[in-house]
Amino acid sequence: MMMRSERTGLSAQEFFEKYHGVGVKFDNFMFNNRYVDFPRSEISVATELMGMRLSLPVFTSPMDTVTKARMAAAVADAGGIGIIHVNLPSSQQARETNKVKYNGLIIDPIVLHPDAELDMLELVRVQFSHVPVTENGRRRGKLVGMISTAYRPRPQDETVGDCMDRDPAVAYDHDILSAASIVDVAKARAMMRAKRARSLAVVDSAGHLVGLIVASDLRDEPNGSAEPTLDANGRRVVGAAIITDPEDYERRVPKLLDAGVDMLCIDTAQGDSIFVETTLAWIKKRYPQARVIAGNISTPEAAMRLIMAGADALRVGNGSGLVCKTQEVTGAGATLPTAIYHIAAVARPHGIPVIADGGIRDSGDIVKALALGANAVMVGTAVAALPDSAAPVRNVMMDGRPTQRKMHRGMASQSAYQERVVPRYGDTGGEITQMPEGTEIYLEPSAVSSAVFFQQLRSGIAQGFNYLGVRNITQLQHDLDRGDIRLEYIHSR
Repeated sequence: MMMRSERTGLSAQEFFEKYHGVGVKFDNFMFNNRYVDFPRSEISVATELMGMRLSLPVFTSPMDTVTKARMAAAVADAGGIGIIHVNLPSSQQARETNKVKYNGLIIDPIVLHPDAELDMLELVRVQFSHVPVTENGRRRGKLVGMISTAYRPRPQDETVGDCMDRDPAVAYDHDILSAASIVDVAKARAMMRAKRARSLAVVDSAGHLVGLIVASDLRDEPNGSAEPTLDANGRRVVGAAIITDPEDYERRVPKLLDAGVDMLCIDTAQGDSIFVETTLAWIKKRYPQARVIAGNISTPEAAMRLIMAGADALRVGNGSGLVCKTQEVTGAGATLPTAIYHIAAVARPHGIPVIADGGIRDSGDIVKALALGANAVMVGTAVAALPDSAAPVRNVMMDGRPTQRKMHRGMASQSAYQERVVPRYGDTGGEITQMPEGTEIYLEPSAVSSAVFFQQLRSGIAQGFNYLGVRNITQLQHDLDRGDIRLEYIHSR
């Protein structure tokens, strides 16, 4: 006697109706396997959002222990996008952005006039290792020399111009690129090796300064195993975070756009606010072509408000990060899978992508987030131990022995409040009286490179697609919405 075939599990609609009002976490559900009739080579994990194609649907978080230039460059080379954190002076954040875009070419270096006094030179060299000198003291002036930290002024030197008499104080080349070109990394490295130089000044055909290349900022070109995320001019795509304080963003946004940033991310834990709407309105009025990611939010109502305010993408997730304590401190927030599912349903008809943010630990979580409607995910703790992360290495005691660990923290942690450069979450400075909504942890430094990690992450996502019998994200979401991909609830793991 043939048994009647019954479908196991629940459709997504049935699942979220049944568990309406229940905080569903990634650990609380799993997809049923499905039949696969194609080779894994046909699977693509690429996504499209805001007019860009990402071969890896991953953003790195704008946390000050996660994303600066090196991480942003590493994830862009792997096919994702990095968001430079905002806990930096605006000029420094612009320089970090610039390093990613131009692969080591700093287009806005601090420049001195030959008549500048040596006190000014020493003041600049405290922060910058190489100082270009131009005829008129302007960034696009004719280059007359460059002074590094290795140079020691003579007793008779009184001005920067006096330093120009000695070699190797004057050290520059003019045949790397023109003002409109992209840095030829291989050629720059070869020239530096030949000169045993740690930096090169780049000038145009008339000898005017274009920028400065510092060896420590150069990254190797992508190795070809991944499709990097590049703009129309072949440069890496990069984003930068901003806050909702007008005194800060009115100064910061123009600098970031001048540095070539591809998108702005309004970075606040409570994205459903008039402050985010006001920030969006200011940007869109003055820079209508700028792409803006807004959030963080967790309800469809908040999503509609930000969509109507002009958001180009939504950052979804409140208080669910692995170093976040917002839900414990405030009693407010949402579980990320539920937020993704309901927000994606209202955002998709408007063509607004969803970026899932908070507590994404591994490729399985990414597959689940994408299936529920996210166009991409944002990761923080998952990449904080990588060599290219901004997390500082600290010596800590482990089992009575000094051990090196990478310090990673939430942006609302106590130490982040104390070391903040810009106010966040309504804190306007002065005595710290706010309850921290984040924590600080120490991670064992990763033994694998960023490139290997992101390649493994890509493979894990593709393996998840294989088990679900789908070739791409579009099919994944279509099959879930149609009820062909089934969910099972897991009470605990």
